[in-house]
Amino acid sequence: THYMDEAVRCHRLCVFRSGRRVALASPGELTSALEDRVVELWGEPTGEAIKLLRGRPEVASLTQMGDRVHTLLVPGAPAAADALGPLVEFLTGHGLEDPGGEVAEPNLEDALVALSQGEELE
Repeated sequence: THYMDEAVRCHRLCVFRSGRRVALASPGELTSALEDRVVELWGEPTGEAIKLLRGRPEVASLTQMGDRVHTLLVPGAPAAADALGPLVEFLTGHGLEDPGGEVAEPNLEDALVALSQGEELE
């Protein structure tokens, strides 16, 4: 299925990329492989925050969730708690209003993004 709300309820998921199996694991196993790699950031305007964060080398993917930007960090980036301060300072330095952030839990979409970018999560 391509529906994350259905996939997260499955006992096991098999993920393919270019016709090859790249993962066979439970949703929890896939997301736990990304612990310490997700932060949620905010700052107004949100669209400008996304535009600025897209150019950061430590950012693998961004997803807007309301007024927050769910951010997956690349492998080898500082842990989420260590990356958070510099990312908020970056947004502050670019004039965003009331920037902030927090460490967040990875979700299944993060795992699928990582797998699609060639990471091995098993």
